[in-house]
Parts: sequence; structure tokens; C-alpha cells
Amino acid sequence: MKTNNNMKNVKEALKQAIKLRELATDRAKDLFMARGGYKSHCIGIEFEENKIAVRLEESTIHDCPDRDWISLGISQLEMTENEWADYLLKAKTEYLADEQKIKEKAEQAKLEAKQKEFDRLKNELGL
Repeated sequence: MKTNNNMKNVKEALKQAIKLRELATDRAKDLFMARGGYKSHCIGIEFEENKIAVRLEESTIHDCPDRDWISLGISQLEMTENEWADYLLKAKTEYLADEQKIKEKAEQAKLEAKQKEFDRLKNELGL
């Protein structure tokens, strides 16, 4: 009789593990996309004491798809759907702001290089 109870406990634990894996995978994909990632699928998952790390692979027909790890802490996994939506919005806003800064720095560097070249040519021509 004890074996049947243990089997029920194992079956229930497996059901919960599958639900947790699905939650972690879905949230990892969401977070990855919010940070500028691409459509992907889960190719692995690692459970640790305070987080779950999900290995994502780009969904593509290319020979060498990109791969990345997304780690989710306990607090991220325990968020309600509304809290998670707010978290994703914040992550996407931060990502876009960072991308804009990078773009602006690149444009500024390009302008400075052009100005430097212009000044060099001006000096070379004695103007």
C-alpha cells in the first residue's frame, strides 16, 4: 500500500514539474523577445536552488541557429500575469532605450570621424 501512495506522490510531483517547466519556458521566451531576441524554442532547462535557467535556440532554417540562456529567479516565476506583463514592458522599454543610446553614440562617432577627416583634409590643403 505504501508503494501506491509513493507512486501518487511521484506522479503529482511530475505534473507540477511539467507545469513549472512550461511556465519557465514561456516566461523565458517572453523575456528574450522583450529584450530584442528572436522567435525561439526551448532546448534545455536547468533547475537550481534559486532560479531556473532555460536554454533557447533560434527557430530558423539556418545551419547554425543562435542559442542563449535566460535565467529566471523565484520572484519572476511567482509573478502574477499582470505583474509579469508590467515586468516585460519595463524590460522592453529599457532595451529600447539602451538600443537608442547605442545608435546615438554610433551616429556621434560617425560625425566626429567625418569632422576629423574634414579637418585633416582642410589642413592638408592649407585652408
